[in-house]
Amino acid sequence: LWYYMNAQQWPSMTIVGSSNYGYRSTERDLEAQAILITTNGVLRKAIHEELQHLRENTTTVTSETFQQADRKVPYLVLIAI
Repeated sequence: LWYYMNAQQWPSMTIVGSSNYGYRSTERDLEAQAILITTNGVLRKAIHEELQHLRENTTTVTSETFQQADRKVPYLVLIAI
């Protein structure tokens, strides 16, 4: 999560850690998160650049994505569920 306050050029807050909010992670497992809030321009720019690098290597997921052959769940796995 990156937060750009008042549409600023660089984020002033980010959350670092696990993004798993399921039952097991909140009730059973030990997972950590940290919220980083900063006014340091160098750090804010670095966080923004990291987000840009992540976005360069992503694609939009749509319902058609799950129709692709490499995304289909094998039949035996469906039976096991």
